[in-house]
Amino acid sequence: MTETRSERSSSMLRKLIWAGLLTSAVPLIAFSVLLIGRGWIDGRERMAHELETYAGVIGLNAATAILFDDPQAAAETLAALRTIPTVLGAAIYDRNGKLFAVYPDAARASLPASPPPTGSHRFERTSLNLTREIAFKGETVGRIYLRSDLRPFYREIAKDSGVIFATASITSAAAVLLMIRLQRRIVSPLKDLAQLMQTVSSGGDYSVRAASYGRDEVGVLAEVFNEMLEKIQARDLELAHRRSNLQAQVTRRTDQLRHANRLLERELEERRRTELALHDSEEMFRVMSAAALDAIIMVDREGQLRYWNAAAEAIFGYRAEEVWGWSLREFLVAGESHERFLLTFRHLQATGDQALQGQIFELEALRRDGSIFPAELSLSATTLKEQWVAIGILRDIGERKRAEDYIRRLNEQLERKVRERTQQLLNAQEELVRKEKLAVLGQIAGSVAHELRNPLAVISNAVYFLHAVLPESNATVQEYLGIIDGEVGSADRIVGDLLDSVRTRSPDRLPVDLGQLIQKTLETCQRPSRVEVGLAIPADLPPLLADPLQLQQVLRNLISNAYEAMPEGGILRLEANQDDGWIVVAVRDTGVGLSPVHRDQLFQPLFTTKARGIGLGLVVVKNLMEANGGRIEVDSQPGKGTTFTLWLPQLSEAVAEEHIA
Repeated sequence: MTETRSERSSSMLRKLIWAGLLTSAVPLIAFSVLLIGRGWIDGRERMAHELETYAGVIGLNAATAILFDDPQAAAETLAALRTIPTVLGAAIYDRNGKLFAVYPDAARASLPASPPPTGSHRFERTSLNLTREIAFKGETVGRIYLRSDLRPFYREIAKDSGVIFATASITSAAAVLLMIRLQRRIVSPLKDLAQLMQTVSSGGDYSVRAASYGRDEVGVLAEVFNEMLEKIQARDLELAHRRSNLQAQVTRRTDQLRHANRLLERELEERRRTELALHDSEEMFRVMSAAALDAIIMVDREGQLRYWNAAAEAIFGYRAEEVWGWSLREFLVAGESHERFLLTFRHLQATGDQALQGQIFELEALRRDGSIFPAELSLSATTLKEQWVAIGILRDIGERKRAEDYIRRLNEQLERKVRERTQQLLNAQEELVRKEKLAVLGQIAGSVAHELRNPLAVISNAVYFLHAVLPESNATVQEYLGIIDGEVGSADRIVGDLLDSVRTRSPDRLPVDLGQLIQKTLETCQRPSRVEVGLAIPADLPPLLADPLQLQQVLRNLISNAYEAMPEGGILRLEANQDDGWIVVAVRDTGVGLSPVHRDQLFQPLFTTKARGIGLGLVVVKNLMEANGGRIEVDSQPGKGTTFTLWLPQLSEAVAEEHIA
């Protein structure tokens, strides 16, 4: 039997260990798998997004090379991928699906001879493949194919998985060791108690006792078991004694009856003393109630006052002899609380409902001077000298209410500060993301600008030469030469915006006449025939301090965007005014407007809502405004138009005199 109990104890210990291990290990393993899976999904999405961005930038820059059948220029554009080590190979196909340019040359054999289907990316065992159309003015002129290496990503996932599972294994082992040490302390007392029960059951020895195991549940079980043994032992002894001494018990019972008569006489005497003590206790109650800080009030069944302590006199302003016999509900309870108190008192008076006794409810009480104050009242019913009475304890809670109101205001202020701080953190996070995008864009901008501007200069010189040597050529040739010249200028502006978005030139801030600058800028922007332009520039508007070239670039970008936002025509209005040392310029259009989601991302690099464009124009505008000590704000509603507001510092008198001198 000893062996069996030991085996049962070991089995219980193992069950406790397994139960603790499962409850800690299962969530830990599930969290580890979830964490690794989330890293896997986020990594794949990030790589696909980055490859999509590279394909978009390279496809935009390679469109001109495909149009002019210049594989060398396209290959130079692809060479910009050498700064991205994960790209294994890339290829550009013309509009007929023919291989046009590759990167690097060593990967030509492994690249597909014709472009794979476009529209999405595809993950293979060790690579990520992506095909995207190359569009020029809304027309597909070719396709670009990129292949990225997934092995660095797999190594990173394997490393993170090893760290996570190693941590989970160490944590589980530590939990097992800790559970073994703790659970042995639980099982050992239970084992000793089971051994004691077996001894009592087999031998019938009720004199043994269990050891003390402290004040926990096992200790309480041992104490209850000892008490049970004591009662059983006492019962056995009593039964044996009664069986052997029944006659003696009869004699003792007779003596007990005589003793009970004497006790009854003593009880009558004790009752007389109790009545005297009750009188003394009533006197003590009066003394205690007189010293109490809460008002103690007693009324009879008709609601008339029968007791009124000193605290009630201080709170309400009435002396006890004044209110004796008054109806409580007629002069102490004010406002809406009067009817509620009356119903509660009548219910207590009629039924003596125990559910109401001792309950506390709030009411508005009335002082002698007519002032109203909040109070708490508890009611209870009892019988005093065979008469029903109700006792109420009332406390003035005005000071507590004022403290609660003060705490509530503090909580509201704290919640408001938390919301403001949360918004500040969100703004800081958005600015950090924007700077990270600009940093990545800067790495690409330098190499793209250097490699692209040289062929653009050659193309521009060639167009100029053709204009010079073919002055009498037909109109079609001149038209296409003009298209080429315009597209070269557009490409050069895109390169300029790309560079300005990542490195803004230090401004040469001078006094600027805003009205003249706006007129000059409007002349450089080609106004659509269906768009009306309105100006509201005060003649006495003081000059502002800014770089005129950079400010003109800002206005030109905003005016051009406004024209493009009104394809069906509309009104462009430019307004200016002064505001506490600032010159405020508003550029308003009645175009299609922006959704809240697009409005929040408007100044993010590479974000655009246009069919053409790379999303750098407003980034340049924001950088130039901040470089000139100003800021830009946007307000837009879908279908109602957009307003860009520029805040620029006004030229102070001291700076104006310095420039005049």
